[in-house]
Amino acid sequence: MSDYFIGTKWSRENAKKALPVLVSFAESARPTTYTELARIILSDEKYAHPLMAALGRLGEALEKISAAKPRKFAKIPPIQLLVCNQGNRATGKSCPELPGLQ
Repeated sequence: MSDYFIGTKWSRENAKKALPVLVSFAESARPTTYTELARIILSDEKYAHPLMAALGRLGEALEKISAAKPRKFAKIPPIQLLVCNQGNRATGKSCPELPGLQ
């Protein structure tokens, strides 16, 4: 995945930690917040805001992988749709616009 991932070392490392948690949430159709995810993977909610950037980069990397190897991975849905702002329940700014989800 590192060939597809643009971002800081911190973003790469924490996106890798977040991916299995988010896949688990996706399998159970369970949304989460940045604060909750920060508590789960970093044991500290103060990292909720920086985690937004890491998840944006993760989403971009998954899009690139999906486009580069469509036969192997098909269309990977935007994983960052599972994570929202605790206050307004909105997904991150890096999430692509999808019809009917607002």
